[in-house]
Amino acid sequence: RRIIHDCIWLQERLPELKPDCAALVGNFTSAQVQDVRLNPLIMKYCGHVIHRYCDDELRVSFRDSTRDVMDCLVQHKNSPELRGEPKCRQSIEHFQLVTAGDYRFTVAFKEACKHHAMRYCPTSRTKAKVIECLSTIITNDTLSDARFRIPRNCRQQVRSQLLQQRENFDLDPVLKTSCAQDVAKFCPGVERGEAQVLECLLEHKAAVSMKCHKALFHIEQQDLGDSSSDYALLSTCKPMIKFYCYDEEPAKTLTCLKRYKDSPSFEEKCKLLVIKRMIEQNEDYRFNPELMKACKPDMSKYCVTVMAHQPQDSELEGKVVACLKIKFRERKLRHECENKLTAILKEAALNYRLNPLLKSLCLSEIQGLCEMEKEEEMDSQRGTVEECLKRALVAGKIRDRACREEVAALIEEGRADINVDPLLHAACSLDLTKYCADVAPGNGRQLMCLEELARRDRADGVSLQEQCKTMLLARIDMFRNAEALISAPSSLQDMYGAVQRSPARRYLAGLLISIVGVIFLMGLVCGRVANRSAAAKRK
Repeated sequence: RRIIHDCIWLQERLPELKPDCAALVGNFTSAQVQDVRLNPLIMKYCGHVIHRYCDDELRVSFRDSTRDVMDCLVQHKNSPELRGEPKCRQSIEHFQLVTAGDYRFTVAFKEACKHHAMRYCPTSRTKAKVIECLSTIITNDTLSDARFRIPRNCRQQVRSQLLQQRENFDLDPVLKTSCAQDVAKFCPGVERGEAQVLECLLEHKAAVSMKCHKALFHIEQQDLGDSSSDYALLSTCKPMIKFYCYDEEPAKTLTCLKRYKDSPSFEEKCKLLVIKRMIEQNEDYRFNPELMKACKPDMSKYCVTVMAHQPQDSELEGKVVACLKIKFRERKLRHECENKLTAILKEAALNYRLNPLLKSLCLSEIQGLCEMEKEEEMDSQRGTVEECLKRALVAGKIRDRACREEVAALIEEGRADINVDPLLHAACSLDLTKYCADVAPGNGRQLMCLEELARRDRADGVSLQEQCKTMLLARIDMFRNAEALISAPSSLQDMYGAVQRSPARRYLAGLLISIVGVIFLMGLVCGRVANRSAAAKRK
């Protein structure tokens, strides 16, 4: 027992040992990785678990080193059956912590990624740094829609390692170092495992330190673009994934769950987490590879000034989507981008938290005018907050101009495509099917069809349903209000406010300063020329 205790003590302090001792302990740890029977803690406390879940890996591991028994145990560590086996779980976590410092201690990862780590990450000396380096390459390739430089088997191993880091805060050295003080401040009683610390930090993301926020940004960029490393999502939604997304590749699990989240049989706790991920995803276009792929040409054409000033490690808070929305209202987006943006705007209309710009600009109005609707929308997607703000706009209750303009823009978006106004669409769904089935969606065509029907109401046997007619007439009144607000600024103060709220405000400010500078220089030159001319005449 004393020898076992000493071995554990040395393994836990491997980075601090002298080179000769570290080499011996490292070799012993590698031997344990190759043959789990050399690990007394695992065999003592997890032997029955191995035979229950990992018997195949145990038998095959002697012939194939990539079939890792420890990987199998890690996968089952948080299963219901092991919750009553604390010593086995502690032994597994001890091994995870010991092997977290060197990628060579993880056989499958080493075999799959060794050459790529040497090629792309030659300066990375620890396992965490290798994982960080390789995962960054994978993320960048995903976001740019480029061919993957890292092959599939290595990508799978990187995702497996990331999944372990997400599950246990202590296994992610970057997050642990960056957020230690924030965890002590915001998550003091939260358990380390099952991604609880990470989820807690994400809940307090707006208040954490800059260093911690940067680490969280990179995690979100990875996990929201590739769900296979999102431990909380995969564990919370496991039954729903098995039922709805069994044939979907793990990287696109979130996309699949978003598609089915409103199904009657969808579990509530999974739905709430999916909505939470959607809220996070809408904070920055870089969190949404599908949007980037669908709208890349449109972003390059219309939003280059916004993207040129984007922070590297912080959210843009929906500014690129806000830029695209302007072109959406003007009917200038490509069809693929328009469809993707329509889906985003439709979801945001049902839950104001999916619209970071609205949430920011209309915070006081939501809290003051729509508090009841806000409470209703916390656990469901009803669109009550946006509807409340629209009514408040028509009633003249919104004082802040920025909020008024944002709400007016939402109304105009509904005018561009009725699908973006889910409440009106729901009220008029039967009439749309009955009278406008041949009208293609987009560019306001379906709404114009309904408006024409409203004008001809009860003529030629046409009669809109009362609910549809009432809401449609209310919307037409809203359109008039919105159009007046979105019109060009009528004063210098309005123009200044519009520039301040514009997604491209830095570019516009720079342009304005340049123009003023040119005028100033021209004034100086002209002044000197005039002075010289006057002096010449006097002579």
